[in-house]
Amino acid sequence: GSDDLEGFVFYDLPEQYADKGYFPEKMQIYTRCLCKQYDVPYALVLAIIEQESGYEFDKTGDGGQSKGYMQIYEKWHTDRMQNLGIDFLSYLLKKYGTIQDTLAAYNYGEKGAREYLWSNGVYVYSYNTAIMQRMKEIEEVVGK
Repeated sequence: GSDDLEGFVFYDLPEQYADKGYFPEKMQIYTRCLCKQYDVPYALVLAIIEQESGYEFDKTGDGGQSKGYMQIYEKWHTDRMQNLGIDFLSYLLKKYGTIQDTLAAYNYGEKGAREYLWSNGVYVYSYNTAIMQRMKEIEEVVGK
């Protein structure tokens, strides 16, 4: 709805991503609406997209297993997304309560984050630190 677009600002891709990256206005509007609907910070999603794919919608990783803007590992997330019926980031934010821990669970998987990070006292590391910093910078452009 129009309420979801209140304060929408088109995000020009950073120069280093402009040659390969593509994030058209229609996709930005759609993403912004989903973020509002599921109470996920829009700047967080943009920062994850930048980190994961450099705004390349057709990027693949992990030997072709991870796909798209956010490099979703389809083997692990397709069923989860269908069963939950909600956005995965929204689920993680509600479950863990912080962006820092949400990003760790997103990056490592929930089990991996517990086993390899949190059980060893690691809560802040390069991946979540970089995205949280970039999120703050993006917020200055697009708002919260």
